[in-house]
Amino acid sequence: MNKLLIVTKREFLYRVKKKSFIIITALMPLLFALVMFTPIFLVNMNEGSEHNVAVIDKTGKYASCFRDGDGWKFFFPRTTVDDVMSDHNTYAVIEINKDPAQAKEAIDIYSRNEVSASMVSMVRLALTEKVRTERLAAYNIPNLEQIIKESDREIEMRTIRFNDSDKSWEESNPEIPQVIGIMLTLLIYMFILTYGSMVMQSVTEEKSSRIVEVIISSVKPFTLMLGKVLGIMLTGLFQIMIWGIMAAWILIIVGIVIPKSPTTLADMDVQNISGILSTLFSMNWIEITVLFILFFVGGYLLYASFFAAVGASVSSQEDTGQFVLPVTVVMIFALYVGIACMNDPDSNLAFWCSMIPITSPIVMIMRIPFGVPVWQELLSLLILFASALYVIKISGKIYRTGILLYGQKPGLKDIVKWMRKA
Repeated sequence: MNKLLIVTKREFLYRVKKKSFIIITALMPLLFALVMFTPIFLVNMNEGSEHNVAVIDKTGKYASCFRDGDGWKFFFPRTTVDDVMSDHNTYAVIEINKDPAQAKEAIDIYSRNEVSASMVSMVRLALTEKVRTERLAAYNIPNLEQIIKESDREIEMRTIRFNDSDKSWEESNPEIPQVIGIMLTLLIYMFILTYGSMVMQSVTEEKSSRIVEVIISSVKPFTLMLGKVLGIMLTGLFQIMIWGIMAAWILIIVGIVIPKSPTTLADMDVQNISGILSTLFSMNWIEITVLFILFFVGGYLLYASFFAAVGASVSSQEDTGQFVLPVTVVMIFALYVGIACMNDPDSNLAFWCSMIPITSPIVMIMRIPFGVPVWQELLSLLILFASALYVIKISGKIYRTGILLYGQKPGLKDIVKWMRKA
């Protein structure tokens, strides 16, 4: 046990003291925050800028469709396109030559440079409603405007879920669990694959440099393998803890610093805001955090022990591809299943993939924000950890024989023979 702790401590301290680990751990949350919140800052910075756009409406019907706002300022000259564009402050000219409700290619947009896609969308959106009304008016339908207003009325609905903690019904928002589930699924997939591969790389490097021959003289192969797996696992948990703390602080700071746009808040439905807040506050974050860590540990032990056996079986890093590819395919399959189960987290596919240990860490994490029965969570964890312990035992047998084998690539028969050894 003492030697196991020494190996575990060495693997942990060796990695957390590396400059690359410190830099990645410190910068990754900041990079994610930069990617997520930069568009918001850019939108706020763009709020004060406006483009002057001229509208020359030869039909006299559609000029009223264009209203100032969202960075566009319209004016309506009674002159030609060339005269308007002579003013360099004019961004573009919209010329309506014919009635677009009756003729094609009735609208031209002139500009010195290529117009932005947002402007084309703005023109299309501004005229669509009016063009539809004009086309319907051609059928001489009585009370047309009233019919259009009633037909365009949106259907309002609420989603209400049962809160097990206080046995009450409360308003919810199904999009929030989906976003949280996707983020957790991608994180656990990334962590398991990254740190599992790190174990294989470490074993392969020690074997290639023959340092392992010296280490084996004082430490049993199984103890060395288990200490390496546990040490790198602690590195992953340490990084997860730091990222979680940094993410919480970033969200607090962003909530204080980013100015909230009144127009954006005014356009949002009050019930939607209430549903989002209610869903966030009603979610059991303690349960989600604990289960995320447990499924990460179980999934990591399962895959890392396999990666350790692969690293011990080959003589160089280049030979690991044939063994790693099937595992990578399985993990990608689990990722796709998890994302596919987002629309139906209680389906048979979601349930059984939550019980199969090679897919359960990824699929179950997707389901947890939607609410999973406790017995399913416990059963999935039990199967996962039992499978991980069994794979660790088998991998230890492969590691013990393969770590000192050089100069040949083991076949499937050789690996099976190593597994059967006591």
